Amino acid sequence: MSEILANIYMLELDNHIMKALEKFQRLYRRYSDYFIIVISINMMTEGQLLGFIESQIVSVQNKMKVTVEDSKIGKFIFENGEIKKLQKDCQWKKASLSYLGLIFDGVTFTIKSSTVHRYSHKF
Repeated sequence: MSEILANIYMLELDNHIMKALEKFQRLYRRYSDYFIIVISINMMTEGQLLGFIESQIVSVQNKMKVTVEDSKIGKFIFENGEIKKLQKDCQWKKASLSYLGLIFDGVTFTIKSSTVHRYSHKF
């Protein structure tokens, strides 16, 4: 039941994000309270994109009356087959992207070992 209520509550967030992103080439996916937004960077500079992201986080927090923890936000760039994550020191470092039990390293997708372990005990 809580999943249904969470999805109903998050519909407003979906609409807010889609409206904010409508002018971009983008991908937006949400599963419960986990979501990912991918935006084509060729439409703006890196600084503009990071500023846009920060403004949208503040907007979502104000509109939805929620707090988004900094530790739950990852800002990544995918360039030349490589994923880089923005670090606290504002430097980009090679990384992988993890979402809903999958890991993408820029080339291949793999299943997280914790996901495999969790389901291997069910069978």
